[in-house]
Amino acid sequence: MARENAQVSTNSYTLDELEVGFFELFRTNPTYLRFWLSFLISNGGTWFNTIAIFVLVIEITGSELALGAILALRMLSFAIPQPFTGMLADMYNRKKIMIIANILSSIVALCLIFVDNSDDLLLLYFLVFLLMALHALEVPASRAALPNIVKENELLTANAIDTATWSAMLGFGCAIGGFVTAKYGVDVAFIVDSITFLFAAFIISTIDIPQKYNEERQGSIIKKGISDIISGWKYIVKKKDVFKLVFAKSVWTIGGGGLIFLIVLVGDEIGVEDFAVGIGVMFLARAIGVGIGPLISRSLFKDRSKWKYLIGLLISVSGLFYLIFGLVQWTFLSISLIIFSHAASGSNWVLSNVMLQERVPDEWRGRVFASDLLLMAMFNAISAFLASLAVDQNFLSLRDAILVFATSQILIGLLFTLWMRNGFDETFLSNSN
Repeated sequence: MARENAQVSTNSYTLDELEVGFFELFRTNPTYLRFWLSFLISNGGTWFNTIAIFVLVIEITGSELALGAILALRMLSFAIPQPFTGMLADMYNRKKIMIIANILSSIVALCLIFVDNSDDLLLLYFLVFLLMALHALEVPASRAALPNIVKENELLTANAIDTATWSAMLGFGCAIGGFVTAKYGVDVAFIVDSITFLFAAFIISTIDIPQKYNEERQGSIIKKGISDIISGWKYIVKKKDVFKLVFAKSVWTIGGGGLIFLIVLVGDEIGVEDFAVGIGVMFLARAIGVGIGPLISRSLFKDRSKWKYLIGLLISVSGLFYLIFGLVQWTFLSISLIIFSHAASGSNWVLSNVMLQERVPDEWRGRVFASDLLLMAMFNAISAFLASLAVDQNFLSLRDAILVFATSQILIGLLFTLWMRNGFDETFLSNSN
């Protein structure tokens, strides 16, 4: 049975006794099983259209900078609404938010078929903005709802599954989207994408999601919203461990955002005839890594006292594999380095998520995760745009750009590790272990 108000773990069990297995979670928690299926399908839809959009941009502009602008726009449109979407996830029914977001995403995805040539570039940018803004509406509600539909001894496993699922949909969604785009064209890809969002909305409608709301206050929604956003940031700043953890993902994207853009271009140089298929292969490698990373970390990183150090070190490890990738010849064998790099980033993601979910009460969780995603998306957008600018304007070659961004990621990860040394409540660890 799901807990009504998941806040902070105060159990006295060891981690081995605490956490259930993957299949056991699916078998014993049918609510989570449906929640996971909706998450799988919705994220599949989000990533399925990615390759089609990339191909469409190249077809109508032929510009690497325009492609970089699309990547940056996707991240910015995910970032900008976050302070408000997190507030909405704490003030209003999270289930309804997720349903509405998926239905509107279905409509917007279908509208992409009206983009035909360079005259429609602004329309394309607008629709891409709407798609990611709606994704930004759904994600904080989803992440905040998760601890309320699983028990304490299911939380780490559920996060590992969700991160693996996100990565699987990133990879297989992009890969399948790439193959569909290559064979049937972008319009068919957008129609299929629209249908997936409708399926996700239907599944979410069948789930009962407990939720604890903030106390009702007088005033307009705008006034209450701004007040909630300010109080949310005050809460984050006041809690030193929470303040540091909300930067865990965004620090990775300082170098990682640019690297993700650059492997899109590498997809055209690995011996695959079709550009769409090449991008799909590179994103599949990325997704495999993000998927296996959390599964490995669940088995290896059982000492929670080390997690605060591991988050930063995993950023550096991720950059190290990209650095090696930039130095070797690009073949299908070298793609394994992308897998290893994103296995480290996936572990960073799930460890930081669990640490936040355990420390933040339900009524604050939406705003905290929205702030977390806001920082991540903003840094990602800036990094991707700078990488596209460097390559498009010939400031750096593709290979040199990979080396520069990978090196920056290694250094930033080491600095973040030093920053994480202090500010964590050790009594929390003694209670959790």
